[in-house]
Amino acid sequence: MVSGHLVRRHPYRFHDYPLNGFLSFDASGAIDALLTSIHPLLDREDVEDYLARLTQLPGTFSQLIDGVRYRVELGIETPGYIPRTARTKIETMLGVQVSMVRDPSRISGSRSPTYRSFEARLEEIAELTRAEKDAYLEEAERLFTEGYAVPLWEVRELLNELLEDAPAEGRATTFPDGAAFYAHALRSETTTDLTASDVHALGLLEAGRIIEEMRAQFAELGYADAADAPLGEPRSRAASAERTPYAMDTETGRAGLLAYVEALHQETLAICEPHFNLWPSQRVVFDFGPPDATVNYYSAPA
Repeated sequence: MVSGHLVRRHPYRFHDYPLNGFLSFDASGAIDALLTSIHPLLDREDVEDYLARLTQLPGTFSQLIDGVRYRVELGIETPGYIPRTARTKIETMLGVQVSMVRDPSRISGSRSPTYRSFEARLEEIAELTRAEKDAYLEEAERLFTEGYAVPLWEVRELLNELLEDAPAEGRATTFPDGAAFYAHALRSETTTDLTASDVHALGLLEAGRIIEEMRAQFAELGYADAADAPLGEPRSRAASAERTPYAMDTETGRAGLLAYVEALHQETLAICEPHFNLWPSQRVVFDFGPPDATVNYYSAPA
């Protein structure tokens, strides 16, 4: 059964930016998340499935490039800051200094953090012999080079093309039939018939309410000028003064923070358990994200 939302969304199915540089929210980031945190690597079958997935990457990246070019033909212009951000993300995924690359065809997939994630998880599989692990690593390096590193470089070249004629700014209303698309997006996200002006006015009211609550709480913490100073000032001072007791530059500190978060999670589960009789089979696992992740985020299980 097809939902009404999907039917209404159909005319605008290309109204987006598949490459945008935000982890797990663009196509390349989703591929990376699949290979590093979503696909399990617990036994031989998982490894075989992982390698089979790697064989499909060239086609996936080819479709991604075709999809971006088709959007250009439709008149969907990507503002410059988006390909610039996406290009930086691609370079991180490649694991190389692009300025040092002379021959893209010689980029090894083994330099990618994603490959190193596979390597580290493979080493933890007890049922595999050393010879089997070495054979899997050799095959994975070949597949990562041919199906991951080389297509990623092609994606980077496409982003350079987009930058040549990219407008400085972008908004939904610049898309073909953009006003109707924006109205659809509002209805989809809010499940109401509020207009853009209604949502904007409501947003201003809520922002004002939240700011006043924050000022009151800063004052309770002893920041007497919080009522008058720009909000960023007491926030910065509080962030500096109220530092986490966990030293993030040490293994002990990082382990302590994860233990604290896990304890909060267990406390939350205890509160929720009386109210639900159906629970996911996969448990939530907390870990630190990649170095270039700027926000906390959640990845769905396999």
